[in-house]
Amino acid sequence: MEVTPYKELRAKLRTGDMISCHGTKGFSRLISFATKKSATHVGLIVVLDDINRVIVVESVESKGVRAIGLSKYINNYDNKGNPYSGEIYILRHKDFAKQLKSNPEKLEEMLTFAIDSMGYPYSFKQIVKLVYRLVFKKAISKLLASERMEWICSVLLGDFYEVFGLIVPQEEEGKGASYLIPGDYQVGEIFEMIGRLK
Repeated sequence: MEVTPYKELRAKLRTGDMISCHGTKGFSRLISFATKKSATHVGLIVVLDDINRVIVVESVESKGVRAIGLSKYINNYDNKGNPYSGEIYILRHKDFAKQLKSNPEKLEEMLTFAIDSMGYPYSFKQIVKLVYRLVFKKAISKLLASERMEWICSVLLGDFYEVFGLIVPQEEEGKGASYLIPGDYQVGEIFEMIGRLK
């Protein structure tokens, strides 16, 4: 897919869209190797029309749960003037608009949850358990039985959608999967492609 200039794609973005990053550095390469998927990171897009900003709510290993401007991904991701190292795709859940129309209050619930999750740490426990799932193909459900207070990016995004009333299926659900991985968010039955930023 060809790259769409940010200014052109910006007009199409809606709250509830997501970024799917296909990173090329260190930790991203490990995720891609472990999951056998090109997607290495995901985040929720929130459009703030009143202040003309588009932010991404995400969980990253160095910061935990945070909000970052989408334009920063493209122009200055590392605070040294360099863009995100890899490709960035914008996806949309096919049922998001329908759910918003029938249950508009769910959007406020999702955004409240997103704000309340800010500052919580990245979950290295989930990474360890995710590796266990990928290596041994067994589910680990103990952590899921309690309220989460830390997240990896894919689980956080899945929780946002769940609060909104949408479920993202796990590709290996029938094989004992317990956590969403970035590769579970892909174009197909659930998500459609909106554009590619880089």
